[in-house]
Amino acid sequence: MYASRIDLETQTYAFLSARKFDASPLQICCLVREWDLGKLAGTLMDVRHLESSGCEDVVEYVCKLPFPFEPRWIRCKLRYGVVRCTGALIILGVSELGAAVPPGMTRGTIYYSYYHIFPGDTAGTAVLYRVMNVDMHMPLPDFVVRKTLASHYRDEMARMESTLAAWASSPLQERFETKACYRVMEQAMATSAAALALPTGQLAEDEEGCSDDVDAFL
Repeated sequence: MYASRIDLETQTYAFLSARKFDASPLQICCLVREWDLGKLAGTLMDVRHLESSGCEDVVEYVCKLPFPFEPRWIRCKLRYGVVRCTGALIILGVSELGAAVPPGMTRGTIYYSYYHIFPGDTAGTAVLYRVMNVDMHMPLPDFVVRKTLASHYRDEMARMESTLAAWASSPLQERFETKACYRVMEQAMATSAAALALPTGQLAEDEEGCSDDVDAFL
């Protein structure tokens, strides 16, 4: 895990974390999309999907923080896609800042979030790279914020691992099997895999053609 400061005026850090899981890329994507990560930041109190389609979600969630801090309210837009040249799944997120914050809450800001999920080097595994820059606007010393967030993101990866290990008995399995958006992603990944299996000369042409628009959003 690596953390860097976004600038000298904003109290926020960008965290890069990575882990290999015994799961498919689509299972990890489902886990992220369905918000079954437990504590996202503080204790998750409420989640609302305001808009949802095959390629985008608009989500509001409220996190309870320790006293004396008010709950943090976040509205964010998430986009899903497949990288044409590699078949990797990507998820991009950013706060929607125009909406009014409900009374008794403080805005939390997602400056950006980025998930890059691709098959591992052995069957039945996948690797997740995650870059997250979230500001909960807490008036604490910088070193406390940095240490707290680092611990949070490290623990979150461990929670993901335990949830994926119990996939067969998880409600995620039913959502994964029944929601059309995951079938769309499967098809996009299959199309990419077929392109990667083409003869070398044709693959080179395809790679050159997609270099200007690598991220194929669904």
